[in-house]
Parts: sequence; C-alpha cells; structure tokens
Amino acid sequence: MIGPDPRQRAAGQRWAACIVYLPISIDAAVPLTVDHPLRGAWQRTDDSRLFAVCGDDPSTLIASNCRWPHHFETLAAAPANPATPTESVQADCRQAVTQALGSSATLDRGELTTQVVPFRPNPDNGTWITGPDAITADGSYFNDCLVTPTDTTRSLTAPLRGLGDDPAPLN
Repeated sequence: MIGPDPRQRAAGQRWAACIVYLPISIDAAVPLTVDHPLRGAWQRTDDSRLFAVCGDDPSTLIASNCRWPHHFETLAAAPANPATPTESVQADCRQAVTQALGSSATLDRGELTTQVVPFRPNPDNGTWITGPDAITADGSYFNDCLVTPTDTTRSLTAPLRGLGDDPAPLN
C-alpha cells in the first residue's frame, strides 16, 4: 500500500493504492520479467519466490538480489507492541517462517535460524531505524522476521519461500 506523502496529506489528499513490484528485480544488472498474470501468485511456490525480500545487513534492511549470495531473507513483518514478551515475538516469528517455508525442517536441522529485527521509518531522511533504537513506547514500529544461515560464514543463494523439507540453498 502506498498513499499520500506528508505534503499531500497536509493539503487534504486522502487516497491509497495497492502496487505490486518484484523486489528481486531491484538490481538492474539482473532484470526480471514475468510473462503471465500474477493473480494467485502467492499460492504458487515458484511465483511466490518472485516476491522475496533479501539483504546482507539486517541493520539497514537494504534489499539485495535474492538469486545472488545474501545473508538474510525477510519472511514476515508485523506491527509490534513493546509489551509483548520477547519469547512470544520469537515464537511468532518461527511460526511465520515455518508457514512460509512449508516446513520447519531447515530450522530443526540447524541449517537456518530466525531473527527478529524491530524497524521503523526515519522521519528525517527516509531510511530505516533498526534494532533497539526502533522500539517506541507507543508501539509505532514493526518487527521484521528474518531467516539467516545458522553458520554465519555461509550465505543463502536463492529465495526460501516454499522450500519445504529440501536443504537450504547455501554456499
């Protein structure tokens, strides 16, 4: 969802639009096109992987190409509440990852692990504030649920959604 920027809101504009883009195609060096309709894409494993959001540095959440080596994939995000116990947030993340992967096998085998990263927009410059600095008392932040290789010397090499019981794509 996108909507009016602060200037437009101040002028009284009220609107919202739903857009679809392929985050994996952010890197113009590897353009990605789709030759079929995306209706129902989220339910088709191959198509759902087109919408993967990957990166190398969880402290910046800058997206990178999921088909190149990368250190994390975001598989869920949710509005946060600072009163929610850390254990519940971690459990919710694991459940969301298991659902996105279609199995807990890679987590159970120790190939992958989950990581929760709080984030919110930086009102000063449009970047992200991440980690403990993102947490606000009023709960106006989100938690990103990331999946990373348990062995930090390894990288992911492909999108993970719908992986099932297969081995994690690691280098």
